[in-house]
Amino acid sequence: MKNISEHENEEQFRGFYKLLYELSETELKNHQFIVIDKELIEPDIYSRQFSRRYMTTDNPEYPPLIPYYKGM
Repeated sequence: MKNISEHENEEQFRGFYKLLYELSETELKNHQFIVIDKELIEPDIYSRQFSRRYMTTDNPEYPPLIPYYKGM
């Protein structure tokens, strides 16, 4: 959702997640989805396994995607 803020365009932001969850239960049900974003809209009702985790630089159990990147 780069460049689409959940605060600036909440309807579009929520619509993206709604579409993603609908597709994951129908046409793309045999696929795994990994969503990497600063915000997450969790589904109200969802038939598939759903989990979330935070990536942090100080917890080796939940490391960042790029270990050497520290941000700006």
